[in-house]
This record gives sequence, structure tokens and C-alpha cells, in this order.
Amino acid sequence: MLIPGEKAITPDAEKRLRALQEIDGLGGGFKLALHDLEIRGAGNLLGDQQSGQITAVGFELYTEMMEKAIQELKGEEILPEVDPEIRLGISAYFPDTYIPDANQRLYFYKRLASLRNIGELDELKEEIKDRFGPYNDVVENLFLVMNLRRTLKEFLVQQISVSDGKVFLLFHPESPVKVEKLLELIRKQKSRFRLSPDGRLSFTPRNLAWQPLMDEVAELLRSIQDLPAVDKFQPESLPA
Repeated sequence: MLIPGEKAITPDAEKRLRALQEIDGLGGGFKLALHDLEIRGAGNLLGDQQSGQITAVGFELYTEMMEKAIQELKGEEILPEVDPEIRLGISAYFPDTYIPDANQRLYFYKRLASLRNIGELDELKEEIKDRFGPYNDVVENLFLVMNLRRTLKEFLVQQISVSDGKVFLLFHPESPVKVEKLLELIRKQKSRFRLSPDGRLSFTPRNLAWQPLMDEVAELLRSIQDLPAVDKFQPESLPA
């Protein structure tokens, strides 16, 4: 594609050219349309006040805000969101030798951060492998960590850390954890599980290798999740 020179085109045109360079795989047309929405704004979605506001916040954040607003109008319960702090001491990233372009690395980090299920992760892994070739351990670790992050967000876990062979989980007060199930688990396996006064759960994993450890964390969270119409997790109400 020939252009009259970078200084002769508008900033929006430059953004569109950059988007065209980044998108060359399956589903590229849809992704390009999303980029275009971000560049020019989506226009009037729910009234005059909304016109063009998408340009200020970005398409993904804008649609997320719209979904929450619609939930509020419907009177639906809106659960709090957490951005889990993951302190595992594990190398997990896209090396610049694997994805040389910084914009593309950022693009795929954003894709990973917005994963909704394991199926989307598998599709993304295949896409990245097709575009950049086989990946090494630090990239595989990144996939593991981001999938774990998705699970932690689902169960409102604010922090996970590993120290001295133990895993520590800090829950949000409104985490969908069933208090009775958690206390029963601690009573049955006192040698493995402990709950501190601040609501931080610690346990000794069966396997310290990253894949089985993360699988065990996900399995644990699902086993103690809350059911509808029961009390929320309240750290101060639980014994140490």
C-alpha cells in the first residue's frame, strides 16, 4: 500500500493503517471493524448524550460500562469486580524475540486479560502459535497465569501468593464463598488448610508444579463456592 508520506496523512488515517498492519488472521474483518469503532466513535447508541463518547474510553470499556448501566436499569445485582494481585514468582510474558512488535504484544496482552472461558484461551493460543510459531515456557506460563486470573476474578479473590510451599488466598468480602463449606474443609483437613483473622486462606498444595497447582486452586474455589440466597463471605466472622 502506498501513501503520500506519514506527515501527509491525518492521525485517524495513521491509526487505520496501523490496524490494517496488525490484523492478518481469521476474523480479521470483525477485529478491524472494532478498531474502526474505537477510532471514529460508535455514534448515538442510547441517546444524544452518548454520541461519540466511545472514542474517549475505548470500545471494550465502553461496552462494559453500557452492560452495567443496563443491568442497573433492570434492577439486577451487580457484583463487585477485582483485579487480582498474582504473586507467584513465575516468569510469564511475551518475549520481544517471540513477538517483536510492541503494539502486537500489547494487543495480545489485552486479549488475554479479557478472556471469558477456557475455549477462548485455547483459540487464542492456536492463533498466536499460527502467527508466531511454537512458544517457550515463559509464554506457556503466561497462558496459565492469565487463565488463573480469570478464575480469581470470577470468585473475587483479591490476591494469590506462594511462599514456603504454601498458597495464600485473600478474598473480597463479597466473594461467592460459602462459609459453611470453607469451615468444613478446614475442620476435615486441619493439617493442610488454615484461615487467618483477616480472611486469608492458606493451604499446602498437593503438587508445587505450576500447572497442577493452578488447577488445584481452581478446583478448590469451585468446591467452596456459594449458592444463591446464602450469606456472603465475611472474614471477620470466621475463626483463625
